[in-house]
Amino acid sequence: MKVIIFGGAGQLGKEFVKLFSADENVQLFKYDKVDFDISDFDAVEKVFHKIEPALVINCAAYIETDSDNKFSPNYPVNAFAPYLLALLSNKFGAKYVHFSSDYVFDGLKLSPYTEDDKCNPLNDYGNAKRIGEQIIMEKLPKSLIFRISWVYGLGPNNFIYKLLQWSRKQKVLNIVDDEISVPSSVRFIAANVLKALSKDLSGIYHLTPTGNCSRYEWALMIKKHLDLDVEIHPAKMIDFEQNVKRPQFSAMSSEKLSRELGIQFKSWNEELDEYLPQEREYFISPPK
Repeated sequence: MKVIIFGGAGQLGKEFVKLFSADENVQLFKYDKVDFDISDFDAVEKVFHKIEPALVINCAAYIETDSDNKFSPNYPVNAFAPYLLALLSNKFGAKYVHFSSDYVFDGLKLSPYTEDDKCNPLNDYGNAKRIGEQIIMEKLPKSLIFRISWVYGLGPNNFIYKLLQWSRKQKVLNIVDDEISVPSSVRFIAANVLKALSKDLSGIYHLTPTGNCSRYEWALMIKKHLDLDVEIHPAKMIDFEQNVKRPQFSAMSSEKLSRELGIQFKSWNEELDEYLPQEREYFISPPK
């Protein structure tokens, strides 16, 4: 089976590369932004013609959630590129897997969002992600879209890595306790995507561990596991200057996917308890 992974150098893409590289039945092709612009139709079409994939996994994303700059790569990468990939996947008969975000919700519900809840993004990032979802479902309904949140893995673009960097520069950190969602490891996400593919699922699914927490609670857990020499105090979102609105409560329920896979997902803290001891050395001494 020929598999293409777009965004193969990112933290989630790397996890898929690792999993598929261990499968002798898979011919794996990975691309990243250094190879070409994923919103360039001609460049992407050439890849499809060359490879003729059976499976396409799009891990590429522009994740600058604090900017509403209309000239940023947000809409081209998060909305237009998914349209191209869905269009070409349909043309070549490939299964298409895409990742969206908890930011498609406004955070006013105050209980975990389900797939049936109304989307109402508060900023350009969430809006672009929602547009991407809608276009994909219109062009290729058999696609798989996973809404994920607070993703962490091996790389600098996650809260764990940032907290570690902040702790090396400051002895006291103020972390918000009123922004709530669900931390999700790339290992958890990738493993369950493969299970969903094995059951030939399609549509939109929420994919997070069970439970939820604030950034502050998450930070305390990270501090414990990595033995950080820093004081962490609770703060409020309003205490920080923000360029754009963000949902305060964006935790999602993955009950639908859990039921269809026939498995019980672990809690976010159980996942973290397993992940951080195994990858502790990376976060303490990350590669240059």
